[in-house]
Amino acid sequence: MKRIVSVLLVVCVLTSMISVGIVTSSASTISSSDDYYTYKESYIKNYCSYDYLVNEMRLPYRTFVETLDKDTAFQVELDAWKLATISPDSLATEITQTQQCKYYEAILIDLLVRNTQEESFIENVQSFKDSIHVSAWKKYVDYNSNILIDTPITSENADAILKEIKSMGNFGKALEYADTISDYIDYAVDISDLFDKLSKLEMIAQISESYAEVLNIMSSKCGNNVYLNTAIDNVALVFSKDLTVEQIKSIFIAKSAPYVVFEEFMKEAKKQVISYLGMAGLAIDLAQSVGTVVANSWFGTEDMINDYYEMSSLYEIEDLLRTAVLNTNGSTFCAAFKMYENICLMGCDYSKKYVEPLYTSLFGKLFAWATNQNYENYSAQLDDLKKQLSFMFEMIDVGANSWYVIDTGNTENMNIVNESFTIIQYTKEDYNNQNKDIKLDAYSTYGSNRGYDITLTKDMVINNNFVATSGTIDLNGHTLTINGNLLQPSGQMYIDGGTLEVNGDYRIQSYEKNSVTDEMEYVSSSGYLVMEKSKDIVEIAGDFIIQSNAVDRRSGPIGYYNVSKNVFKYGTMKVGGDFKQINGTNGTYGDSSNNYTCSEDHTVIFNGTQPQHIYFESLDSNFNKLVVTNNNLVWSGKMNITTLCSDMTVDSNNLSIYKIDLNGKKAVINNDVSMDTYSTYPAEIDLNKGYFIINGNLLQPSGQMYIDGGTLEVNGDYRIQSYEKNSVTDEMEYTNSSGYLNMSKANDFVKINGSFYTQSICGETDRIYSQPRNLLSAGTMEISGDFKQITGVDAGNYYAKTSNNFACKDTHTVILNGNNIQTVHFDNTNSYFNNLKLIKDKEKGYIFDQDNCWNKLYLNTNVESVVLTSTKNSLKQGESMQLVSNVMGINLPSQEVIWTISGNTDSNTTISDKGILSVSLNEKAKQITVTVTSVADNTKSASLTITIEEIVPVINGIAITPSVASTACGQSCQFNAVVFGFYNPSQSVIWSISGNKSSNTKIDSNGLLTIANNETSKQITVKAVSSADKTITASVTVDIMQIKITSTVDNVTVTMETGETQHLKAVVTGTNNPSQNVVWSVSGNNSENTVISDSGEITIGKDETSALIIVKAVSAEDSSKYGEFAISVKQNILIGDTNGDGNVTIADATELQKYLANIVDFDDEQLAVADTNGDGSVSIADATQIQKYLAQLIPSLG
Repeated sequence: MKRIVSVLLVVCVLTSMISVGIVTSSASTISSSDDYYTYKESYIKNYCSYDYLVNEMRLPYRTFVETLDKDTAFQVELDAWKLATISPDSLATEITQTQQCKYYEAILIDLLVRNTQEESFIENVQSFKDSIHVSAWKKYVDYNSNILIDTPITSENADAILKEIKSMGNFGKALEYADTISDYIDYAVDISDLFDKLSKLEMIAQISESYAEVLNIMSSKCGNNVYLNTAIDNVALVFSKDLTVEQIKSIFIAKSAPYVVFEEFMKEAKKQVISYLGMAGLAIDLAQSVGTVVANSWFGTEDMINDYYEMSSLYEIEDLLRTAVLNTNGSTFCAAFKMYENICLMGCDYSKKYVEPLYTSLFGKLFAWATNQNYENYSAQLDDLKKQLSFMFEMIDVGANSWYVIDTGNTENMNIVNESFTIIQYTKEDYNNQNKDIKLDAYSTYGSNRGYDITLTKDMVINNNFVATSGTIDLNGHTLTINGNLLQPSGQMYIDGGTLEVNGDYRIQSYEKNSVTDEMEYVSSSGYLVMEKSKDIVEIAGDFIIQSNAVDRRSGPIGYYNVSKNVFKYGTMKVGGDFKQINGTNGTYGDSSNNYTCSEDHTVIFNGTQPQHIYFESLDSNFNKLVVTNNNLVWSGKMNITTLCSDMTVDSNNLSIYKIDLNGKKAVINNDVSMDTYSTYPAEIDLNKGYFIINGNLLQPSGQMYIDGGTLEVNGDYRIQSYEKNSVTDEMEYTNSSGYLNMSKANDFVKINGSFYTQSICGETDRIYSQPRNLLSAGTMEISGDFKQITGVDAGNYYAKTSNNFACKDTHTVILNGNNIQTVHFDNTNSYFNNLKLIKDKEKGYIFDQDNCWNKLYLNTNVESVVLTSTKNSLKQGESMQLVSNVMGINLPSQEVIWTISGNTDSNTTISDKGILSVSLNEKAKQITVTVTSVADNTKSASLTITIEEIVPVINGIAITPSVASTACGQSCQFNAVVFGFYNPSQSVIWSISGNKSSNTKIDSNGLLTIANNETSKQITVKAVSSADKTITASVTVDIMQIKITSTVDNVTVTMETGETQHLKAVVTGTNNPSQNVVWSVSGNNSENTVISDSGEITIGKDETSALIIVKAVSAEDSSKYGEFAISVKQNILIGDTNGDGNVTIADATELQKYLANIVDFDDEQLAVADTNGDGSVSIADATQIQKYLAQLIPSLG
């Protein structure tokens, strides 16, 4: 195993020394360059995050090695592979160390070859050679040599030129081979070409010496690792030998680029190393010549096992280089640090090379690590880590060189040959910021902070599992996404206003081997989680398990107590999987049971789509605000919820509730529930206007049950009792409880579908502090099973007895509503019901061991049926009958009923509220239905069908109206007939006439008689015959007049003024040319001067006071025929003209004053005009009114 390391060291040393060579001076001036290397060493250690890069940083490949070393599955596969491949005997059970070493050495040779082909390696070789060349030429120019750069090299001047170069101190290492150089110096064309060849030789010589120095330091730090020590010595031996004549000759003869020269040198070195491997080495060399991966060409191994061996070798070499860096100074430190830089970058490549077969091969799928990863994302993270590291090391080189120039002004010893070199003044803060990025990338790739502090400066994504160990992870307002599981065996996780997103499980646990079972298991963690800002968010797609034992030990008035370092005050935690709180075990302070204690405004949301299991081991831990969007929860252990913020349905398993406030929400628990008590603090369930359904039994050995305006529904038994083992009988039994029930609000409702038992040691109030306990003053309790009150005995209070643990009062009501017989038991009369309602028959549905155990008893008068009876089942039209109802049921139900009928055709067929049925004489229905309905229960009713018998009416006669009539030809007269008798005789009659001479004189079926115009008969007879009884008839005689007279003034109204005259005309119409002579008359007049002449001229008297008179014109031929019209009389008077002269003057006012002085009298007409103010009377005011009118003070009179 260990010899393989030697070859890999070659790669590291070559790469580092070539890079260092850019800033090294020539061999003759090394001592003078110590100040630069000392400066650079100090710069690196004090400004460039040195401690992290060397002491703390662990690349991902190291984690892979450590993981695989512990992975049982991998080791089994590895052992099987070893037996089948490495051992010459496939049946062998042991593998020799030598064979294993050969395998590792072969892999490292492969790495050596691949490294020399990299572009960066070629550039470094060229730069190193150029720096030696330029430095040497500068010394040569300063030496003031007379030999020009284009001076040809000849056999005559060769020795002199070599002597002069040697005296300048240039090419110190190369000129140690001066004798051999002399033999081949003529291959150099001129001085410039000679300097080029000597630079190549100096490069090889310096590298060989540097290799030997670094390797010797590393060898000295190997300790007892004999195999590694041997491997290093073997490689060091190759580079400590002098260069051969052939090697020197090849440099002078060939015109190759520097990297070709170096490559040839490495081939020779490789041959020397391979010589240690024997025939196996030859096979390896053959495989490499065709570009095949060494291990697979030799053994046909899986890529993953090949990578494992490579990484294991690199792992040990990195440790040695780290030791070398920590234990060297000056130029050696710089060389070792450069080697360390290169091996870090190689480590990134090895990490990436490893993960590809892990994802793609069937073998790799054996490991759980690979199942949660995304190769593309993880590969990109490894690339980013390498990029960040490369930039950091570039910053170190540029920064060191820049500040050296700034501080010393000296560039000579640095040999900066690149004219485009730019000074960059990197600060310590620049390195710290870059170091933060490296840390984040490193932690994300190897899945752990490895005990170091992390403060996020940007959002961070980890595409694998992550282990948070020791140290502090501070999200610092950013988002940390872990696309895998998060394990926190130690350390602190501060959300700090940020978001932690775990797309797997989050465990605050350790994962360790059980010393007894030798199995891996999750155990207590010293880590803790802090959520103390309102913006803190933790989103867990999988399970969350906390088994933290992190506590602060504090002293209190009664001794020491533990305060959990886990803080859940603010923010939101969302869990998509299971939740499990387990007490952390702390050997110093005992169990940490309060490791998930939430307070203030912290919220937990269960938002999974599959069943989620919740478990609390301790009552000390709790949810503060709980929101449930997934009603497929299974809860076991303890329940402690400060405030429920959503409806919740839970399947429980041995659930014990310490605290819950329903906060107006609905909670359903599908199984038995018990209330628990923590120490001296009682459990508390506060329904707080919510609805709590327990689909099982409720046991309350202690604690407080506040209904608080809500509803408690127990679909089993509710026992305020304890369930304990009897110390005498050793049997389990129900016994005393310190719990109590509080119902003090009007809408408190407790529904128990089983039995209720109370054996509480608490009465209505606390015996010591007089605080409310079993307070049953309001609300309603429904019980479907038995009721049992048992006196509680308080063993902790001298066995004091509590007999009033169910003493109800005020408006509290108990309803016993079970379907079966219910037993009611009170131990003592100090407990009792307040309002008791019985649903069933009191005598048949209940067993009371003592009566009057209530303040008020309400019997449920349950209506079972209604019975309706009558004396007969038929009635005749016009008859009445009394019906009787009887409401049947328990506890003497109310007899109040509602009577209704249906099927009747006549609204006069009725039934009274007393049950009296009256059938109308006109009822046509053959049957009617009488229904009686209970008022107490309108679903209970009875009906009875009554048959209606029709009666035969009795007709006694017919009366015709009008009984006397006369009409004229061409006129009509309506006759009506009324059939009278008993039982509503039919009013139908048959009309007929007799005595008419004209066939056109007719009477229709409705009794309308029409006299024809040509009727000559003076009299006819109208007859009506009963349709029901043809023997019943009636007749009337109708006189017929031959002339008809009418007047045109009928219903005419005209208006005339007093004193006016008009001529009226009357026209008599009729047949046979009736006479137009009429007799005029007036009526309604008050004045004798209102008259009408024989010719119809009417005069309205001036003194007429009547407003309406009637004028009548009577036919002279038939006095029964007349016409009338009304005349409206308008008083033609002048208000105020009291003297009647037709004008209103002051004489009228004087005349009025005389009347008022009783000097003259006024007639009616004068009195009418004297009322000048229109108040209905005559007074001095009317005289004054005339005067005002004459003085034009008012516009008019009256």
